[in-house]
Amino acid sequence: MSNLSIVKDAEAIALNRIGQVAKYRRHYNCPQCVQVLGARKVQVASDKRVVHGKCRDLYEQVLREKRDAEERAKKKEEIAAKEILRKALIKYRGTDLDAFCKELRSGEIKSPGENSIAWREFGFFDNVRTGMKSAQKELDRWIKRVSEEDAKAAFTWSEGAFAAAAKLDVLKQIEGMFKHGMIHQDILAHAQRTTMQLAQYTNRSTSITSNLIEDETRAAWANVAERSWI
Repeated sequence: MSNLSIVKDAEAIALNRIGQVAKYRRHYNCPQCVQVLGARKVQVASDKRVVHGKCRDLYEQVLREKRDAEERAKKKEEIAAKEILRKALIKYRGTDLDAFCKELRSGEIKSPGENSIAWREFGFFDNVRTGMKSAQKELDRWIKRVSEEDAKAAFTWSEGAFAAAAKLDVLKQIEGMFKHGMIHQDILAHAQRTTMQLAQYTNRSTSITSNLIEDETRAAWANVAERSWI
């Protein structure tokens, strides 16, 4: 039986939540106009309640407005909770990434539990700092090869330098986000959006190196979004 079935009899038949047939007798009222269903044409609304056929559109509109209001209230609560968390984490960690990671590695910041949001925050930014140092060392090694060893060979096998440069640039942006008070959850969401944008709007230049650095930048943001670089 369809949810849009129209019943002229005094007993309006509708499907209830478990798929069985339920009967709505003459003395039941329409939830919209609060009038007795009687022998009028009735329909089944999206919440499985029986309403007068002429009341169904207005009743569905009321249901939609109620659902929208509940969703807005839920989103507002989520935003408020996230802001409380953000302020608490920033107050605890400060805005100096170097000092934060140093305290973390020296053990001055005690782990509040491996599965807690705070500890995930610590681990995320500690890996950001470690990744920056690793990328900088890779670039320094390449620059040394160019200036002191075989420049031709260094440029021939320079893919790693492009990857390191892109990674360093992305992680420095994340360091800036840290200093401006963004928590790791916000940054991961930003990384996901950036990855999607870079994947959708790719620019192809006549410069091979420009295309290569763009590809590596896209890969670096994708790695952050997936946290595969951690």
